[in-house]
Amino acid sequence: MALLEARDIVKTYPGVRALDHVDFTLERAQIHALVGMNGAGKSTLVKVIAGAEKPDHGSIFLDGQLVHLSHARDATQYGIVVVHQERTLIRHLTVAENILLGIEPSQLGIINSQLLRQRARELLENLGIGDLDIDADVEKLGAGKQQLVDIARALRTSPKVIVLDEPTASLSAAETEHLFDTLRRFKERGVGIIFVSHHLDEVFEIADHITILRDGKVVSSGPISAYRPEDVPRLIVGHEIAATTSDYVDATGRPVLLEVRNLSGEGFYDVSLKVYAGEVVGLAGVVGAGRTELLESLVGYRDVRSGTTLVRGEPKRIRTPEQAIRNGLILVPEKRMEKGLMMRLDVLENLTVVCLPDCSPGGIVSESGLRRAASNVVKRLGIVTPSLRTNVGNLSGGNKQKVVFGKWLAVSEDVQGKVFLLDEPTEGIDVGARAEMWNIIRGLAAQGAGVVVATSDLEELMVLADRIYIMRAGRVVCSGRRPDFTQETVLQHMLGAAEAAIAEPRL
Repeated sequence: MALLEARDIVKTYPGVRALDHVDFTLERAQIHALVGMNGAGKSTLVKVIAGAEKPDHGSIFLDGQLVHLSHARDATQYGIVVVHQERTLIRHLTVAENILLGIEPSQLGIINSQLLRQRARELLENLGIGDLDIDADVEKLGAGKQQLVDIARALRTSPKVIVLDEPTASLSAAETEHLFDTLRRFKERGVGIIFVSHHLDEVFEIADHITILRDGKVVSSGPISAYRPEDVPRLIVGHEIAATTSDYVDATGRPVLLEVRNLSGEGFYDVSLKVYAGEVVGLAGVVGAGRTELLESLVGYRDVRSGTTLVRGEPKRIRTPEQAIRNGLILVPEKRMEKGLMMRLDVLENLTVVCLPDCSPGGIVSESGLRRAASNVVKRLGIVTPSLRTNVGNLSGGNKQKVVFGKWLAVSEDVQGKVFLLDEPTEGIDVGARAEMWNIIRGLAAQGAGVVVATSDLEELMVLADRIYIMRAGRVVCSGRRPDFTQETVLQHMLGAAEAAIAEPRL
């Protein structure tokens, strides 16, 4: 009898079928990997199993008994615990206080601090991370140690089923090995573990079984021994991998607009790369690879811990976005609704927010100057809007993204020598708008700008990039000219499949 079964699960959101008649079985004493690209349905299936989402159709069985999980509390009562990718810690509390939050030892309403610390220390020692300081404030810990605290809190009970969603995204190699040793001990006790990961090298190291999702459907499932590492990326993406190409630009020999040497910060380590004038550099990697953290550090949103940044050959210590702008480094963020647009303002106001000082001679705002600058950008980028006074929230996704670009172009039509850092520039927009954005990006490079495109869209990467850097677990694991890669080889390096194939050859 299986420990947990999800039978014929269907979950639909407006316009999207996230899970399409999915079957998933977890046995006792089994580590079952769940893999697939972003949007494949992994997170939705985890939410259904965890009681956070109610399926439109299908059933969940635990120990052969039908269970109704209408809330996350229900799953916890049945012994199903989930360690989410997003940390759920109380940052101002200590490690011990976070681990035992809600179940603190107390008498007459007074917490026994000594006993709390003792129990927290015992739990960490059982998990193989006894060297973690139980008295440290969580907010002062690095991302990896915070992740370990979150895992420890989830495993403080005696669960039947453990669900781990990208648990190693912030962990070092040593911390990951500690975690794997812990999972193996839980497995020996008969616990079933669902291991959600983009890292195929880890999957082949730790998993007994694998299920591959694509577009909300199970496309393959079986013992890990039945798969070769090089085959899994093809199953994840499907057989639609096409050799999409565009003109390749070799910009070596041109001025180096941006260079980072051995740069480290939160979420990325020892990164070195160059951006030449007139080229597009692709930054590939899955969620948690460190791409966003790197880009935000380059423009002063995050601190840089070590390493050197050179802008047009001069060492720079950029601590604020204002300094980045003055040095010609421009970030177009991934979350455009939160970080790129002012949703309550109109198109004119969004397009001219950066160039406002230039259109305010003597401190007096020139309405005609603002309109002229905004109109030029609307025409240049082909922004479709009823008027400049239309609320930006009423535009389509593609036109919103053009506005995010356009506010930087409104400052100056001359982009030569500037570096545009674009984080998932076409995420969430339709195919037609995506093609227009590609033309805009290539156009920036053709005018002498340097462009860095962080993208998990393999087709986009192979269309845009002249050179490619591939990040995994915060580090650059491979780099080279775009003609030297295919979509499949990029994906293998992103997921660790290439390294897994080398480390564990299978006949």
